[in-house]
Amino acid sequence: MTAPRLRTVIVIALLFCGCGGYQLESGLHALPPTRAAHLVFVRSFGQRGSSSGCFRQPQGVACASFGHWYVADTGNDRIQEFDGEGRYVREIGGFGWSDGQFNRPAGIAAGRNLDIWVADTYNRRLVRLGEDLVWAGVINKDEEGGPLGYPNGIALNVDASIWCTDTDADRLIRLYQEAPSELGTRIQSTGILSNPAGVACGPDGTIVVADTGNDRIALFDRFGTLLRTWGEGILLRPRGVNVTPQGDILVADTGNNRLVFLNRMYHLIGEHGMRGSEYGQFLEPCSVASDPAGNVLWVADTGNNRVQVFRIIRTAE
Repeated sequence: MTAPRLRTVIVIALLFCGCGGYQLESGLHALPPTRAAHLVFVRSFGQRGSSSGCFRQPQGVACASFGHWYVADTGNDRIQEFDGEGRYVREIGGFGWSDGQFNRPAGIAAGRNLDIWVADTYNRRLVRLGEDLVWAGVINKDEEGGPLGYPNGIALNVDASIWCTDTDADRLIRLYQEAPSELGTRIQSTGILSNPAGVACGPDGTIVVADTGNDRIALFDRFGTLLRTWGEGILLRPRGVNVTPQGDILVADTGNNRLVFLNRMYHLIGEHGMRGSEYGQFLEPCSVASDPAGNVLWVADTGNNRVQVFRIIRTAE
């Protein structure tokens, strides 16, 4: 393992207890919950291609604390960086398995210390990029020394832990930068994650997973304990999730070609989009991310080979 500070990978116990009777415990109760939300279209950029600023099936998007955005340009096996206006800055990648190369990268997350983390899915590894997208290291083993499977989503939590989904093994993985400890083994039982994709961490440390194969999202506390699930009968193959600083949860409802908004109490407060290629329409969106203020939203409109930018308008109780 080439990232020296990351010593092991811990597979979290995933015991599903059903979707009813659980309430989200949050440190944000002093803030009024959002009652309604809608999107205002700002811009769209990108088209199918391999030139700078073009995309082939982009599946991940993330925003850094200083306002730059990063797109996992999955079909082009690269990561592209843009400024807040959507102007191209730089890129890293190209097909391969050596340092500086990717094979179908999917998830991407931005840290506060300028690090960018990438789920390099078909290379079965996690990649850390430093400032200016300089290659900084990889993680490619689990705690038993085996491969990671197919890591898909990746997120950074407030306690400096790193969370990723392993689509191949239907599991959620936590990595510690310091003093890792074993928390348990994935339980084979009805209700475990199925083909999980995106993952996001809230400001209170909770973790939200796009449980794609079960057509829902799942919420865990920072110790890996299930709090609740949501979306059965509403969502269809959701692949992307985001939690804003306000605690609102945004879901890329991929199979329904739309975005779904929940407040921190898991009340549905809005939805946006339909199948199409016009502005504000989507074709299998796979990722959604907000800026550090929670007011601007970028969407990886995967099937349309573009990124769409929106402003979030909220009303409170």
